[in-house]
Amino acid sequence: MPKYSDETGVWPTCPLIDEVISYVQNLSDNYSQEIGGTMATEGLVIIAVLEKIRSSNSDLRDFGNKMYSEKNEAEKDRDYYEREMNNYRNELEDLKNEYQSLQKEIDIAEKNNLTLFEELETLKYEIESTR
Repeated sequence: MPKYSDETGVWPTCPLIDEVISYVQNLSDNYSQEIGGTMATEGLVIIAVLEKIRSSNSDLRDFGNKMYSEKNEAEKDRDYYEREMNNYRNELEDLKNEYQSLQKEIDIAEKNNLTLFEELETLKYEIESTR
């Protein structure tokens, strides 16, 4: 059973390290009697190196999991801001359309104003003419 539940996709190395340590311990036990304890000392050194590898592996796996989580968060943020940007683009397009519609209404109102002004001036002239 793997020690970590993670997203690295890397085969868990702790069982493999445990297996190598077991081989080294067996070799040390078997040969230390024959060669006077030297193998036992070297076996301990090998085991210490393997434990350092295990610790570094753990740190690396933790770092990989952290980076994976941060990547997922960054992707969520990116997706959120893309949606927001699209919403603002749509809102901007709606505002542009509304502006154009209002500008047309202003143009029509100005033409109507001008027509009314001209009619008013004509009426004033006609009133002045009849006096």
